[in-house]
Amino acid sequence: GEIKLTTSTLNTNLVPASTYGELTGMIGLTATDECWTYTAWTPKKDVVPDTVKLLVDGVEKGTAPLVVVFNGEETRPMTAEDWAALPGTVRPSSGKIMRAYLNKDRITVDMANVTFYESVALELYSGEIKLTTSTLNTNLVPASTYGELTGMIGLTATDEYWTYTAWTPKKDVVPDTVKLLVDGVEKDKAQLVVVFNGEETRPMTDEDWNALDATVLPPSDIIGRGAVKVHCINDYDGSDDQSYGIFDGSFSIGDVILKGDVYTCDITVDPELYVAEYVKDLKTPHTLSPAGQTGTITLIYYAENQVWGLMPNYDLPIVFNVTCSDEDETFTVTYLDGFSGTYATYPNLKDGDATPVPANPYRSGYIFLGWEPSVAPTVTDDARYVAQWGYIGPQYPNPTPVQPVQPGILPPQTGDMPLWYAIARFLGLVK
Repeated sequence: GEIKLTTSTLNTNLVPASTYGELTGMIGLTATDECWTYTAWTPKKDVVPDTVKLLVDGVEKGTAPLVVVFNGEETRPMTAEDWAALPGTVRPSSGKIMRAYLNKDRITVDMANVTFYESVALELYSGEIKLTTSTLNTNLVPASTYGELTGMIGLTATDEYWTYTAWTPKKDVVPDTVKLLVDGVEKDKAQLVVVFNGEETRPMTDEDWNALDATVLPPSDIIGRGAVKVHCINDYDGSDDQSYGIFDGSFSIGDVILKGDVYTCDITVDPELYVAEYVKDLKTPHTLSPAGQTGTITLIYYAENQVWGLMPNYDLPIVFNVTCSDEDETFTVTYLDGFSGTYATYPNLKDGDATPVPANPYRSGYIFLGWEPSVAPTVTDDARYVAQWGYIGPQYPNPTPVQPVQPGILPPQTGDMPLWYAIARFLGLVK
């Protein structure tokens, strides 16, 4: 079809550039030829070639369909059966899952008739969510055909033959399906089951999964109430602190990490739901201050009891700081000219309003340099800004030209205008 399988290139060291009335080429299935070298390929029984193209000096010069020669010289079009019957072709990639079932610390996958040339991988899903991928170590299990092959997806267990992407087996995220990929192509999938009475199986339930020691409890079940505290930091009339347990939807669970011989797992807690609950409880508006706060809780796996719990001496609760924010509160922005008093005042501004900025002030003999402090883009509180000036000296009327007392020499101008003033006038900074 349109798929290029391999390229066979003439060895011009042995067959130099010239004109040849006849030339025989070779594309090897397993054979090699010193005059022709071809890119590595795997002649598979289910991928049937049909066309050969000739390229001379990089330009296509002709194409021909593949044929079969019989009775010496007669030919007929090649069929898929002709190709599959060749000893140089190999079986296509294949594989089937016989069953995928739960163990104490792993999911075991029994497979049959697995033929691979590059890779074998098992993907674990919960609905449409892929939880992890377990990949066969082909350094230990080389490419070949295997009548039986057993795969493993570890919960906490490890296996030298199978490596899997880091994941956290959570009790409230229940896997249900395993997919088999051979050479990167999905070949089969199976539902997770539980084995009982030796060989009998039944569909796996949420209770089966949750009962496994290696799965992690949702943080609310481990930590309980008092894990999070919301604290008002107003200097005056601050609101009382409130404590909360871990809320669903307020946290994310990181990867399980092996440190030495101990498994740990970090839980990142976001403040939004707790601040909203605090506002609801106190019946007064509050906002997170400063913004961007998060908290972290570290869990540790106690192998002896096979349970997850808090890291020893872990300092709880997580504290989120807030400030009171009266919805009716308004602010005033004041501008001072820096020499006589108030220049402009803007009252009744709300939190988040764009900060109003007046026209630049004027002061005789000075150049306006800006406001101190720098004007904030939005209003968050009462603010005062003071004009900053640079002294440029007194301003004079345009001097009257006079005749030089000597040819080529001008006397001092009216008022003995200094050089810095002349430069300022030239630059347009003063009139």
